Order: sequence, then C-alpha cells, then structure tokens
Amino acid sequence: MRMAAWAALFFAGGFLAIRLLAAMYAFLDLFGRLRSAWPGLLARLATWILVAGAMLVFAGPGFRSAVVLGAASLLVWYLAAFALRHLLVRRMPRLLPPPG
Repeated sequence: MRMAAWAALFFAGGFLAIRLLAAMYAFLDLFGRLRSAWPGLLARLATWILVAGAMLVFAGPGFRSAVVLGAASLLVWYLAAFALRHLLVRRMPRLLPPPG
C-alpha cells in the first residue's frame, strides 16, 4: 500500500508540474490580451501553486519526496525535450529533400 501511495504521489507531482508550466505559459500565450486577462491568469497560477504547496504540506515526510521527485523528473524531461527539439529543428533542413 505504501508503494502505491508513493507512485500516486509521484504522478501527482508530475501532473502538478504540468499544470504549473501551463499556467506560466498562459502569460506568453495571452500576452496581447494581458491587460484584460491577467486576473484570471494570476488566479490560475496561484491556484496551482497553492495546490502544489498543500500537497507538499499534507503529504507527510515519507511521501514528500515522491511529489518533489515527480515534479523534478517532469521538469528534467521537459527541458531535455525542449533542447532536443532545437537540435532537431536545426538539422531538419538538411534531412529534408530539396523542393521540386
């Protein structure tokens, strides 16, 4: 049972990391409408920060590491995928056949 709870909190940490990244990207996506949309964006970001904080507080010392490890592993995966995408985009013109 302890392992199942640890795994569930690991995936919950990853899910929270995804939601926090999405809330931060919302500022970039809506930059043109930021004057009218910023209260909702801040509320969404604050909500996910509070949910993540509450999960860390209430998870207990034995399970806190699962949440942090889940969030950190997703962040490492995200940064690696971001870097790999830039490397592949630079190589794409050489991999594609010339038009015509």
